[in-house]
Amino acid sequence: RGNNIAQREQHPSRWFLEQASRLYGAPVHPTMLSGSRDLASLREQPWFEEVVSVQHGIDSVSASQPADLHDYDLLWLSQWRQLGNPIGTHHLARSESVLSRALQMQRARNAAPLTLWDGDVSSVPSTPGHIGLSNLEFYSPTRLQTWAICPFRYFLANVLGIAAPEQPEDVATISALDRGSLLHRILERFIQAAQQPGAIPPDQPWTGDHRRQLFKVAEEEFQHAEQRGVTGKPLLWELAKDEMLNELDKFLKEDAKLRSKYGVSPRTVESAFGLSRSENQTPLDSVEWQNARTGAIRFRGVIDRIDLSMSGDTALVLDYKTGGTSSYANMNKDPVQRGKLLQLPVYGLAARQLLGDEVDIKVAYWFVTEKGNFKTRPPSPGNLDKMLGPFSDAVDTITGGIGARLFPANPGKDGDNCKYCDFKTLCPTRREGHWRRKRNDPRLADYVAMADEEVSR
Repeated sequence: RGNNIAQREQHPSRWFLEQASRLYGAPVHPTMLSGSRDLASLREQPWFEEVVSVQHGIDSVSASQPADLHDYDLLWLSQWRQLGNPIGTHHLARSESVLSRALQMQRARNAAPLTLWDGDVSSVPSTPGHIGLSNLEFYSPTRLQTWAICPFRYFLANVLGIAAPEQPEDVATISALDRGSLLHRILERFIQAAQQPGAIPPDQPWTGDHRRQLFKVAEEEFQHAEQRGVTGKPLLWELAKDEMLNELDKFLKEDAKLRSKYGVSPRTVESAFGLSRSENQTPLDSVEWQNARTGAIRFRGVIDRIDLSMSGDTALVLDYKTGGTSSYANMNKDPVQRGKLLQLPVYGLAARQLLGDEVDIKVAYWFVTEKGNFKTRPPSPGNLDKMLGPFSDAVDTITGGIGARLFPANPGKDGDNCKYCDFKTLCPTRREGHWRRKRNDPRLADYVAMADEEVSR
């Protein structure tokens, strides 16, 4: 009646209830309903046998014929254990058997140190850079952020190359990811077109012509999204379009306020560094960061927007966000959020390579939807140089862990890291207990200190 591992109730199938009803001669339901019987009330029937647990099922095999070889092995393993013999001495647990490896895994996961069975792959032979880091490869900030959130998620996605399978289900409405990409593309095209006649003065509001141009771009991109089949049901899509048009309308007002407040105007949009967005675009050089533990590491990415003051001595680097601000709340105290927010320092360094060392670089995430209330995080754009200290410490810890090939599964406080993880079904169900043991491994001290978790021991 229950699945202890998955921690959920199991319900009888339709055919099972149909056969029970036929044998009983009246409707049978999983639970008691008016004028009917439930399964629990059938125990007195001669044709109904209840198996109360997995162990009960194994024990009951001795009074009947095992269904297959697996049932036969389970029966004799159970009896071997009931006689007081260690299960590891049974001939089925011989070296390299499935049972032997399962017992090894259980012992390793229950032990305190990190092992090969739960994230330590330092002893696994591999080609250079396949598991660790390579100075020949370009890295995105978000890739390293993944290790800071959960090293095991990094291992699955970036070392093993596992991707979440696409679900063939019917799309009800546009996803948050597709919606964010759509808004990015609309704003990119609009700002580029608005720059063509010349720079947009910091104190100049957007005009009615600008609004019509923005909405024209939006309608074109809406049609492209419809052609890609990502917009979902027509009625819900109409509602989503209205919401986005309202947000774009508000963007014009909020953008004018932002430019006026900081005395800047758009200089570039979608500036790629370390990669090329198109054949006609010359990319900026990758950002190279010298790391105390692993040497040089090269970053790549795309900067949503760089605004520049009229004098050219101050730049505001903006990264558009279309979600909520809850994960960005304490950036004044910790601008990289324990290694989970590395984009702004990297984008700021790329902007410095483009504009020169004499330009004062400020960086901020800008939430360009109603959900984020058009706020910036940090509330006042951060100074790049002040961010580089925490950034360096976080990158040292992250690259040190990757270089040491340590990839423990960290569910986070109250399992927060697992809520939206594509790989949560690949982790042990009792992952919080495993992490409480493994986090005490001395080799993880730097990571645990960076994560700064409030885990009860």
